[in-house]
Amino acid sequence: MFSFLFIFSITFRSLFFYTTFCFSLSYFSSFIFFVTFSYSHFLYFLSFFHLFHFFLFF
Repeated sequence: MFSFLFIFSITFRSLFFYTTFCFSLSYFSSFIFFVTFSYSHFLYFLSFFHLFHFFLFF
């Protein structure tokens, strides 16, 4: 009984760790994707704005 509880606790702990690790990894990757996506959109908007500015004033 005690060994079963010990094995169960180890399994539960490793499962919990694995789930937390996967969740944090997915969260981190989505955060990185969002940051790069917004940064590229910001650069695109900046270049478009500069082109528009260039055509407007020159």
